[in-house]
Amino acid sequence: MVGGLLVAIAAVGVFGTLSSASDGPSIEYVVAAHDLPAGRVIAPDDLDTVAVDLAPGLARGAYRDPPSLVGKLVLAPVAEGELVQASAIGRAVADGVPTVSMSLPAAAALGGDLRPGDLVDAYVTYGSDLEASTELVAASAPVVTVSEPGDDTVGDAGHVQVQLAIADPQARIELVNAVNAGDVTLATVTGTTGRGHRGDAFQPTDQDGP
Repeated sequence: MVGGLLVAIAAVGVFGTLSSASDGPSIEYVVAAHDLPAGRVIAPDDLDTVAVDLAPGLARGAYRDPPSLVGKLVLAPVAEGELVQASAIGRAVADGVPTVSMSLPAAAALGGDLRPGDLVDAYVTYGSDLEASTELVAASAPVVTVSEPGDDTVGDAGHVQVQLAIADPQARIELVNAVNAGDVTLATVTGTTGRGHRGDAFQPTDQDGP
């Protein structure tokens, strides 16, 4: 009897799905237009929409308005065509993504040619001459604020004050250690988008979803 009841419930579910499919999905949700790596600042061409019927649980964590995600941080990789879920997207920096600040020689910070929203890789070099070793400590980190060389906010002449958003706790620890014990150098990531102006703070727009 129990087996018959389960089959009946399954049949009702299949019928409901087929009935909905015949009418076509009426709501569009945001998906990744291509693979989105962790640490990326979302640009308009990173997103697409598809019409699909989602279960209530999935719908609560999904997005319907692509522009509301532009400028957000990708905290976990999202594959091409995959539904963009709230768990993979970071809120505005001011809403909880920790930052690490550092004062770097202009030559180690691309000559100061950085803007809020740029993505950078941070490398640290320990030692000198033949004993020197260099390693990557933070990949695709969004620039939150940056000062120009010689700006009043810079502590040392010829240095650039840079603030990076680092979502991963271990990466933050490694970067802080690098700033205190080594020589940090920044490199821009190819395809950087969403550049702001020096002196501005990187502040993504509010999201429409969760």
